[in-house]
Amino acid sequence: MIFFFFFFFFFFFFFFCDIFFFFFFFFFFFFFFFSIIIFFFFFFFFFFFFFLYCHFFFFFFFFFFFFFFSMEHFFFFFFFFFFFFFFISSIFFFFFFFFFFFFFLTFIFFFFFFFFFFFFFFFNMFFFFFFFFFFFFFFFFFKFFFFFFFFFFFFFFFLLLFFFFFFFFFFFFFFCLIDFFFFFFFFFFFFFFIKYIFFFFFFFFFFFFFFVTKFFFFFFFFFFFFFFF
Repeated sequence: MIFFFFFFFFFFFFFFCDIFFFFFFFFFFFFFFFSIIIFFFFFFFFFFFFFLYCHFFFFFFFFFFFFFFSMEHFFFFFFFFFFFFFFISSIFFFFFFFFFFFFFLTFIFFFFFFFFFFFFFFFNMFFFFFFFFFFFFFFFFFKFFFFFFFFFFFFFFFLLLFFFFFFFFFFFFFFCLIDFFFFFFFFFFFFFFIKYIFFFFFFFFFFFFFFVTKFFFFFFFFFFFFFFF
């Protein structure tokens, strides 16, 4: 009887200790695991929308610049499509890695993007009609003012062109560097993050296996002594 008393006492004592120990570590790593997920997605959303906003600003800033200061349509559309492909490539960078998260968001974004594209395209046509009408008006009625304005226009145009190329290459390589940093930051963070996933499942299965084997050990031990006595 003393044996059975101590046996049941220690059996249930270690049994509840294992339960407490198992669930303590389970919930501890469970919440630790999800805290990492929350941390990861918080920074992901923050950087995603931040760099999306940066590309928005970068693209439309130079779009408006050429919209009002370009002389030729070819010159305008050449740089427009250049920035267009640069902008789309940055979007597909996110689109490729996080397709399931941002499919709907990307769909909305492209809808607004092409809407603005056609709007600015027709607005650009209107601007050039007005621009040439303005020049011919000066040419036929105020020749002196026309050449005077023409000279200053080209002077400021090439001056702005110089600043444009300077800012273009600066911002272009700056955003390329940001995308490069952004990719490797999330690459290493996700690699670091996966390590904790394996760490969590290792402890989960380890304590689960430890708990179940101990339970069957005491169960087998009890029946063995019960039938033995």
